[in-house]
Amino acid sequence: MSGTPLVVMLTSDYLDVRVGGVENHIFEVSRVLMDRGYPVVVLRVSEEVGRFDPGEPRVVAVHPRNLGSLHVISDPFPSWMRESLTRLTNNTAAGRAGRLIQRTRRPVIVHQHDFTANLLLSRRLSKDLPVCWTNHLGETLALRQIPGGTRLVRRLTSHYRAIFAPSRELAESTGRPEVIVFSNGVDTNKHQPLVRRDRESKRREFGWGEKEVVFLVPRRWAPNKGVLVAARALSLIAHHPVRFVFAGSTSTQYPDYAAQVSSVLSGSTARSDIVGAIAPADLVAYYQAADFVVIPSIREATSLSALEAMACGTPVIATTAGGLVEVFTDGETGFLCAPGDPSALAQRINDVLAADPATTRRVSERALAVARSYEHSWEHVADLLESAYERALRVGAGNS
Repeated sequence: MSGTPLVVMLTSDYLDVRVGGVENHIFEVSRVLMDRGYPVVVLRVSEEVGRFDPGEPRVVAVHPRNLGSLHVISDPFPSWMRESLTRLTNNTAAGRAGRLIQRTRRPVIVHQHDFTANLLLSRRLSKDLPVCWTNHLGETLALRQIPGGTRLVRRLTSHYRAIFAPSRELAESTGRPEVIVFSNGVDTNKHQPLVRRDRESKRREFGWGEKEVVFLVPRRWAPNKGVLVAARALSLIAHHPVRFVFAGSTSTQYPDYAAQVSSVLSGSTARSDIVGAIAPADLVAYYQAADFVVIPSIREATSLSALEAMACGTPVIATTAGGLVEVFTDGETGFLCAPGDPSALAQRINDVLAADPATTRRVSERALAVARSYEHSWEHVADLLESAYERALRVGAGNS
């Protein structure tokens, strides 16, 4: 068995790059790995079908109650890879995933991007395949709050050959000393500032007033993203005219939360637009045309939206949640406030609006330089993954 390994990105629930950061992370990392010659497939154990564009990593959807059935989302799909994934799911259901290695004639790495949703599946796969894991979701933060939680998390993660985390907070929550920490990345070829004339043209296209101060809130409507906090802050902002643009999907998991956000916005006298989920390629223009980007997260890793806004030269107002404090220095590369507090967010916005524009411009310039650094590139993330994959393959499959 030799050759470049097949990388199987294991995820759950959804994989729609317009939905959130994990989806975009998988897409961008897969793109770089494929450019380097790795065959990549996304194995999505889910009851739902997401939306995909041509050229993305090949996606296989498997219903969680029938791991032996495959629905291939993206074609063309190489026959060897289709056969490999069929055997993977069939043999997993039967507890014989090892046959996959023998039949593909190439190494296989499984890289899990959720946690509890596919924990049993990843543990079973680890009997025959090296399995890595990125702790995106913060479930370990909640588990460690229960008695004996630290020991439980260490036990639940013992089968992983490598563990990654996009913030120090998430790394520490695993209770494992060998976690590889990296920032999420940003593609600065796609995300870059617009010249003034083009920016003004985009604002007219969006229907934004010349004198309006536009705040973009590019967040999925889920409680930990703090969209409700931003909605409640609107009525506390002293500067007029302002416009808040909410660009993010409404989650089917939280219909009551979405209804609450909509109710608050409809009752506010401040101008707000709800534009819904926007494809990443189209969202770039919103970053470029907005005056500020607001990241009101209550829980966060290193926000992709924050990095993308920085790369577009747009100043960011964010909370101190999670990995955001690893990206921003308050007053130097961004503007920070306490999470979960509409008054604190509104006060920070009011302070920024009252500040000297030259100060705000210097903050965004320093943030742009940070976003363009190697540390915040997808190439850096891929370098770390490649090294870890090589070590995992040398060690071999776990014995959990």
